[in-house]
Amino acid sequence: MRLLRKWGYYAWSLLEMGFGFRDWGKLTRLFLSKTQQKPVLLRLRKAPTQMLVRSRMDAWSVKEAFLDRFYERYGSKIQADWHIVDIGAAIGEFTIFAARKAPMGQVVAFEPNGDSFLLLSENLKLNAVNNARAVNAGVWSKAGAMSLDLANAEPLQAQTQFTEEVDRPGFGIPVITLGQVIADYLPAGLDLLKLDCEGAEYPILFSADQSVLNLVKRIIMEYHDLDARQNHQTLADYLREAGYQVRLVPNPVHAEIGYLYACRPEKVV
Repeated sequence: MRLLRKWGYYAWSLLEMGFGFRDWGKLTRLFLSKTQQKPVLLRLRKAPTQMLVRSRMDAWSVKEAFLDRFYERYGSKIQADWHIVDIGAAIGEFTIFAARKAPMGQVVAFEPNGDSFLLLSENLKLNAVNNARAVNAGVWSKAGAMSLDLANAEPLQAQTQFTEEVDRPGFGIPVITLGQVIADYLPAGLDLLKLDCEGAEYPILFSADQSVLNLVKRIIMEYHDLDARQNHQTLADYLREAGYQVRLVPNPVHAEIGYLYACRPEKVV
């Protein structure tokens, strides 16, 4: 049954992308290629949006943000004046989606991977997004520096290594904490925190002081179950203890990932 659901989901998604994007030929080449490609431009049919992507995973993430609208479907509708932080912004798919939904607000997007950050910056320019700021930095439990391991050749699944020694050779990406993110960029607080950071959600959130979490009204994320201490249930329990109501939605294909939405009771939408 699960296998049938899996392939049904993939078939529907490919059909959805065929109708949702104008550049079916480029999509086909991306999905048939086994290696990362030079960036190609994909255009959405119903929205005035164009995105530079370099792989099928990039294209899939654009589908999830713009066609599936997972972060609104499993979270809440973004309001026009919201202030939003996007951790794990990748090439900017959610950043652009959110910035358009919040024209009177702002989005601050964090992406540590240099190649992804360049595409994020280019995609913001391509779509004339003026209320979003891109920051080439990682977010973690402590301030310091990090390196990225791209051994599997997929930037969206890069593994990180962290050090508090900011001048250590090979660790050239600055890292800050969630508390610093808020203090430096949105000191009045966040209407929405979005995370898609391949397991870094645990050190980011588990290390945050209650005073920091009190400044975050809503959280929407793709969670990644890692082990007995770092999984969606321990994360949900932690956020409930911090005063949030939590909703979990499993991924239709992968048992180890899914979506988590947390919202303070007085802000439930």
